[in-house]
Amino acid sequence: NAEKERIGEEEKEQKKLQEEIIQDRKVLALLTEKKMEAENEYKECEKVYEIHSRAIDQAAVSLRNWMREHEVTECPVCHSRLHSIMSEADVNDILKPYRQELDEKEKRKQQACNALTAAATALGIKENSWKKSEFRMAKEKSSINKKIEDYALKYSILGVSGREGNTVAILQGKKSELETRKMKNDELIGLIAEKQ
Repeated sequence: NAEKERIGEEEKEQKKLQEEIIQDRKVLALLTEKKMEAENEYKECEKVYEIHSRAIDQAAVSLRNWMREHEVTECPVCHSRLHSIMSEADVNDILKPYRQELDEKEKRKQQACNALTAAATALGIKENSWKKSEFRMAKEKSSINKKIEDYALKYSILGVSGREGNTVAILQGKKSELETRKMKNDELIGLIAEKQ
């Protein structure tokens, strides 16, 4: 009985763990969706960054070609001599907001990926624990069933199957029956001995 109660408690724990696994799978699905969203946002932002970067490079190349064709060597506004159309610092300043947005999207993508990995790992651990628990429970149930079969075989001679309830009370009742029968047999033997 104590083993059955313990197994009953373990079955409750196993069911609770199974419900947690179901919930964790739902969370995992949501995290997978968020990861995909973050990856898509990153890809879109990366495209925008690349478009702006190429546009600036093309504008600089076009301006350089125009200046060569028209032999322009000084700034039309300030009349200073031009050595370079755009410095790398100028290009970086123009691209800075796009680069910052791209970095932020990459950070969000990495956070989503990390959250998904952590959730998947936790779920894997719970599923493994549940499988081990399920195996242990099956083994213990098998052991209990074997004990019940052994018990039933032992006590079947006394007419006790072990499935009738309180076996101790049943055995005490059988003992009382046997003692009563013994007393009656002793009386009968005494009477037979007197007659002979």
